[in-house]
Amino acid sequence: MANTTTMYSGKQTGSGATIPLLNNGNVNLNALMNMMVSRDIWHYWDTLKIAANTTYSPSYSLFNTIAGQIDPYAITANQVKTFVETNMPSPASNGFSSPRDLIMDQLGAYFLPGGCGLTNSGPGTFASIADMISFCQYSYFQFRIIDKVFIEGFFELIPSGVGFTGVSSTTPSVFTLGLVNPHAVNQLGANFAKYLAPQLQWSFTIYFPAQSGPAGVALASLTQNAGGNGLWLKMFLKGLTDRAVQ
Repeated sequence: MANTTTMYSGKQTGSGATIPLLNNGNVNLNALMNMMVSRDIWHYWDTLKIAANTTYSPSYSLFNTIAGQIDPYAITANQVKTFVETNMPSPASNGFSSPRDLIMDQLGAYFLPGGCGLTNSGPGTFASIADMISFCQYSYFQFRIIDKVFIEGFFELIPSGVGFTGVSSTTPSVFTLGLVNPHAVNQLGANFAKYLAPQLQWSFTIYFPAQSGPAGVALASLTQNAGGNGLWLKMFLKGLTDRAVQ
């Protein structure tokens, strides 16, 4: 049967490819059709939770657990991640599944102001600014694509530009890493953006060398008696992502 001529016949996508049509003239919206993807500004995030009175591990590897799986760094037994903690569609160690990819323009870190959520550290409690400062002071991070380090440094280099702001009239006040300003971030820009292709392995790891900890021992978060309530760190990658059209 001959193809039907429609309003889409002979038209092109933004990339210059001919719009693919079915025999009845309707647009072929096959999610894996070449040049037919939904390209959007997107954030991929993951969360690290630290309870009060916790000795930090030598390293934490994020973005490798998807929603519905057990958090490898859970602060309660067998705690399963949801979209509150992460929206990763696949582990970073496997890379994105085609057609999904990411042109990464920003790597951001954000400490939530609330407590970690355990007993006596739930709603109405606040993360200690001392814990946030110690976290940054005694750690560093590395972002790798396959086995090459493309970005590394300390957390003050990657402020999120999002979050709560202002000063509370009661103790404690709300603090954030950096300014709550989308322009006050370390943006990679078009010349330095990193391309995470489908199935390309990548990683983000936080390191806490014990010999660099206080008095040369591993860092520990404050106890509740010392004012600690643990903390949540949200890490995110922002950029242009290609997703299925359906």
